[in-house]
Amino acid sequence: MTTRLLAPFALAGLLGLSAVAAPAAAAPRGVQDVFAEQVHRCWSPPRAADGARLSAKVRIVLAPDGSLAAPPSVVRAPRHRLGPSFVAAVRRAIEACAPYRMPVAADAPRRTLDVVFTTRRI
Repeated sequence: MTTRLLAPFALAGLLGLSAVAAPAAAAPRGVQDVFAEQVHRCWSPPRAADGARLSAKVRIVLAPDGSLAAPPSVVRAPRHRLGPSFVAAVRRAIEACAPYRMPVAADAPRRTLDVVFTTRRI
């Protein structure tokens, strides 16, 4: 299964979020950007992580109504003493901002998104 990295758009970069494409059959870039624009309102890295360069890749499955079809699953967690609190903050942000207003796609009953959350500011 191949994945391709999508260039983070400016807003996501400023907020420490990068939209990453899931496998080729998954959501197109526009959907990734729409999700990142919405979740940034709820994303706040743990204060203890200031100065640390942490990132976590999370897989999100959205139902047609924009709600979470399943709990977010961690694809890659940071190997750092602050990793667990960082991942907990990622999950809180995703769950707090749901449901998401996503573009309508009749051929996609559920959408799978892989999103990378980071502490790094650009």
